[in-house]
Amino acid sequence: MSERVSRLSQSVDSLRKFCSDPITEERDIAGILMAFSYSYELAWRCFQDAAVAEGWEPTGPRNAIRNAFRLGLILPDEAEMWKELQDDRNNVAHTYRKFWSEQLVPVIREHYLPLFEKSLVRLQSRMIEGGTSDGSQSGY
Repeated sequence: MSERVSRLSQSVDSLRKFCSDPITEERDIAGILMAFSYSYELAWRCFQDAAVAEGWEPTGPRNAIRNAFRLGLILPDEAEMWKELQDDRNNVAHTYRKFWSEQLVPVIREHYLPLFEKSLVRLQSRMIEGGTSDGSQSGY
């Protein structure tokens, strides 16, 4: 398993743990938001690695997510939720609003964590298969 996919797995595990713990303090929310941001960053970079293994140019997070859709790492019924996830992550990174952050935690728990988990499984499966769509070996 590539180092980046391994780190994504660890980050998703942390997010899962933080989401399962009761929220008793503001730092619990901060932990969920931080693990969410880390998982997002690692996910899009893993998607980009998969696209580069296909011979596509690295292009940044938005296109990496589009390419993940093209590669089957994101399924059609998940595409809109990934757009929302990306927008919410950008809001977390660039504007902190306590009320909004508190409202985001249930969305992360119920919708975004499962998206990360599903895409992680697909990335791991793709790595086990060890190839790209043209049959060559991937290096991510």
